[in-house]
Amino acid sequence: MKHLSLIPILCAFLIGISATVFSQGTTSINKDENDDLCIAYVEDKTAVFFFPINETDEWEWYQYKSDANALEYSWEVSLKKEDGWYSFGYFLFKPPVKAPALQPRKGTLSQLLKNAQLTIFENKRTPSGGVSGHIKEELKIEGWVQEGGVVVGIRDEKTFSEIFKQMPEKVFFLIREPEAENNFQCTAAIEYKK
Repeated sequence: MKHLSLIPILCAFLIGISATVFSQGTTSINKDENDDLCIAYVEDKTAVFFFPINETDEWEWYQYKSDANALEYSWEVSLKKEDGWYSFGYFLFKPPVKAPALQPRKGTLSQLLKNAQLTIFENKRTPSGGVSGHIKEELKIEGWVQEGGVVVGIRDEKTFSEIFKQMPEKVFFLIREPEAENNFQCTAAIEYKK
C-alpha cells in the first residue's frame, strides 16, 4: 500500500512521541494529557491523523460480551462544518450473527483493522435534537498501523476539498474499545502548511 508522501518525515516524529509515552512502562494512556498525544498534520491537499494506542500484543474482537451490530472499536476523526460535521476513520462492528456461529477472534492490531471498515460519515443535527448521518461513499480515506498508533489519512483531492472546504481549526479524536476504561478523546489544532 502506498502511503502519503509526508509520512517518512512524520514517522520519526510520531515514533519519538510514542516511545516517550510508553517508555516508562505506561500501559494506559493518561486521559488528562490526551491533547498532546493526538496529532493532526495537513499539508497541501494531504491530511494525516495519528491516534496513540495502548500497547498490547493481542487484540480481541467479535467478543461474546458484545451485542450483534455493536460498535466494538473505532478510531474516529471528527471535523466541524457549517451545518454539521464529518466523522471518519476505522469502525469495527460485531456482525449480526449470534454465537456460536461467530467465534471471537484474536490477533494483531493490523488483523483487527482488516476486519474494520474505513468510512466517512456526514452528520447533521435533526430538528428534534437527534443526529442524522449518512456514509459518503464517493469520498476516500486510507488507514494503517504505525509504531505506537493508528493513522488515518486523506490524499484524495476530492475528499480533501470537501472535508477541508471551511478550513476547520480543530480536529476531535475519539477511540472506542470494548473495555470502557480504554476509551478516550482528545483534540488537536490544525496547522495548514503549504
